Amino acid sequence: AEVSQELKRLGAEGLLDPLAGTGWHAYLFEEVGGLKVIALDSADVKAAGAVTWSDVKLVPDSRTAWAKETPDVSRWALFLSWPPHSPETIGEDLLRSWPGDFLIYLGEGAEDEDMG
Repeated sequence: AEVSQELKRLGAEGLLDPLAGTGWHAYLFEEVGGLKVIALDSADVKAAGAVTWSDVKLVPDSRTAWAKETPDVSRWALFLSWPPHSPETIGEDLLRSWPGDFLIYLGEGAEDEDMG
C-alpha cells in the first residue's frame, strides 16, 4: 500500500504490469493500493494450471501489446517484476519503449562479473 500511496502522491494514475504472470502483484496494487491496473502477459499461466489472482489479459507479445491496451501512460507506472534474465531482452525492451514517468522494478541488480 505504501508504494501505491507514494505513486498517487507523485501523480500516478495507474499501473501497467506487462509481465503479470498469475496477477498477484496486479491484485495487490489494485485491491490493496487502490490503483487502476492493467495486467498483461504472453505466457498462459492458466493453461499451465496456475492459480490466478486477477484478470491477466493474454497477449501475443508484452513488448508491444501495452501500447494498444493502455490509455495515455504519461501518468502511469511501469511495473517490472523479475523480468527474464539475459539473453532474453523483454525487460530492457519494455523499459526502453516506456514513455511514462514512473517505474517500479522488482528483481536483481546488475552483478559485477569480476565478483562472481
